[in-house]
Amino acid sequence: MSIVSNTSNPPKENPVTFQCPVLTSTNYTTWAIKMEAIMDAQGLWESIEPAAGVATDEKKSKMTHAFIFQAIPEDILMQSEFEALRMKDDESIDEYAGKLSGMISKYNSVDATLNDEELVRKLFDKVTEKYIHLVASMEQYSDVEEMPFEEAIGRLKAYEDRLRLRQGGSTGENSLLLTKAEGQTMSKQNSKAPVGRGRGWNGGRGSNGGRGWNGGEA
Repeated sequence: MSIVSNTSNPPKENPVTFQCPVLTSTNYTTWAIKMEAIMDAQGLWESIEPAAGVATDEKKSKMTHAFIFQAIPEDILMQSEFEALRMKDDESIDEYAGKLSGMISKYNSVDATLNDEELVRKLFDKVTEKYIHLVASMEQYSDVEEMPFEEAIGRLKAYEDRLRLRQGGSTGENSLLLTKAEGQTMSKQNSKAPVGRGRGWNGGRGSNGGRGWNGGEA
């Protein structure tokens, strides 16, 4: 008589599905705690905080990015991208303005908007050093809060073109002369109207109703 033994495979564990919390403008602390717990349970936290001398697993690193991007809404991702934009030394005004215009299209795709004041502030805050004198002049003589984005681009492009025409001389001296001329022009344009409030670099109020460079009282 033969005996047949019945062996059964051990039951497989069902994988646990975790739902990532969605980041908002007000829940970062609790969002970060929950995300750490979820990624630790999935064995992914080591990709964010690897042990000393241990190489990060590429597959786990990709999965970690996927988890994080799943939990961040598109508008917050785009806001981060917008804030990270800055003008490079070898870029022209047209090239940098093109990047900002591209962000307008991305915002529109998720039913969000970038208004002129945000765009002008970003344009002025992140231009390279050679435009600083002109930006300071426009802060003093123009109502930057009401300035259209296209107007701000036009003034910077005109200044850029003038600098190119004077490359044979001293760049610093030419910049100051051009800034002075630009300021006199804007002063004449605004002579019949009260001077508007300009928006400064760090939000502090300066003299002439404008805003100062360092956020304090000038």
